[in-house]
Amino acid sequence: MTNPAPDPSGETAGAVAPRLDPGDLAVWGGFLEVHTRLMRLLDADLVAIHGMALVEYEVLFKLSTAGGQLRMSDLAQVAMLSRSGLTRIVGVLEAQRLVRRVSPPGDGRVLIATLTPAGQARLAAAIERVGGPEAVLEALHPIEHDLLVDAVRLIAQGAVRLDPANPRRVVISR
Repeated sequence: MTNPAPDPSGETAGAVAPRLDPGDLAVWGGFLEVHTRLMRLLDADLVAIHGMALVEYEVLFKLSTAGGQLRMSDLAQVAMLSRSGLTRIVGVLEAQRLVRRVSPPGDGRVLIATLTPAGQARLAAAIERVGGPEAVLEALHPIEHDLLVDAVRLIAQGAVRLDPANPRRVVISR
C-alpha cells in the first residue's frame, strides 16, 4: 500500500491498492533494478573507454541500424527522445564529426542526420569493446538465453501497447 500524498490542489489522495501481487511486484522491482544497473554500467564503460555517453551511443546505433541516415524527426522517435533533446545530442555528435545534418535538395524544412565514416568507426569500436552486455549474456545457458529473448520480446510488445505516441514496432531476433 502507498501512503496518501497531497496533490497539487491541496487535497489528499487515499491509499492506492497495488494492482500486482507481491511476487509480481518483486519481479517488476527486480526488472527496474537490473535495467538501471545495466544502463549505469554501460554508460560508465562508454564514457571511460570511448568518451561518449550512452544516449550518444544509442543515437549512433539507431542511425547505423537505419542504414546510416534518418530524418531528425524519425530519429527522435526511434531513439525515444524529444526533438529538442535529440537536437542537443546530435549537436554534440556533429561537433565531434560523428554525425552530419543536411537538408535534402529542394526541401530546407527537413534535416537528415547522417552517420559519418568517423561515426561508423567510433560506433564499431564501442560495440566491440564495451563489456556490459557480453558479461551478462555469456553467463546464460543457451536455453536461458532463448527464454530471455522471448521474455524481452513480450515485455517490449507490452510496452509498445502502453505507448501509443511511439507506435514503432520492436524487433528482437535471436
